[in-house]
Amino acid sequence: MAYWITGSRALKEKIMMERTCAACDCTLEGEPIKVTIGGKTVEVCCDECALKLNEAAASVSAQGRR
Repeated sequence: MAYWITGSRALKEKIMMERTCAACDCTLEGEPIKVTIGGKTVEVCCDECALKLNEAAASVSAQGRR
């Protein structure tokens, strides 16, 4: 686990407010795509990342049914 140590509250707030894609961790800009996975809504940067998350969730779900 990594910790960010800083004396600057403004810097800490900026880091906490930065939004990133749930699939590729790129910074989200503009209007992100919302995807519901396991009952939780996450934001992704593009259709490709949305597809990847949906495929991963379907794979995990299928493994649980065995």
